[in-house]
Amino acid sequence: MSGDNSYVNNLSPPVGTSYDEQETINVFENKILSFWENPRGLWKTEQLTWNVDLYKYVTGAKPSDPNFRQNGGMIYIVMVHGGIANNQDNARLNQYGYRVTVPSTLNTVLHYPATGSGTPDGANWDYSISFKQNMPMFNNGGNSPFNFQAEYQRNFTRILVEQEGTVTPTGVEFSWEYHKTLGLGGSWPINGLTLFKTQDPTIFPVTMKFEAWVYERFGVRPGYERYVGNASTDVSVDFKFTA
Repeated sequence: MSGDNSYVNNLSPPVGTSYDEQETINVFENKILSFWENPRGLWKTEQLTWNVDLYKYVTGAKPSDPNFRQNGGMIYIVMVHGGIANNQDNARLNQYGYRVTVPSTLNTVLHYPATGSGTPDGANWDYSISFKQNMPMFNNGGNSPFNFQAEYQRNFTRILVEQEGTVTPTGVEFSWEYHKTLGLGGSWPINGLTLFKTQDPTIFPVTMKFEAWVYERFGVRPGYERYVGNASTDVSVDFKFTA
């Protein structure tokens, strides 16, 4: 239930760049989130496909440098969230949430769109993801420095729901939900960008935990708000540092 108005993806360095990697993680594919509520039995609340594209960059110093940190080395991981969330069976559901938890060796720098960044448009909200960062990288087998300008732009509209996004001490959380209204059955593309960093090349592989949930807030008696579906999975993310 959202539409994209513009899109720029310049996150892939040119061919011949050293110490960069890309991978796509299929976190969930047509995963059914459900809730057991007697006497009705199993209640399906969401059918979720969530994938992330990872863009990994070594900047400032070679990863083999024993003084990587002291010489200004930094490793960045850009995570672009995609997929589709389909409301299932019941219209009372109003919040769909997603969480990525990373080890303490990775720092979460930012997440777009952030909470409060949407522009109200009637009953809808308009959002802009605008990421641009200079990456001092290497080519020629790691022997020649050059600057790569990483950029990602996406504008989109959320119909009847407001999206939130928050950097946490252990990663990132984002969600969208209805406000003081019953939810409507529908589908929502997943849009978001998260940036992580580390100055320690030895931490890889790292384990990232992905979680999704559905929360029922409105349409029930006060005090009976509840989680009505959740799923989680752990994914190992490596970085080979190929020159």
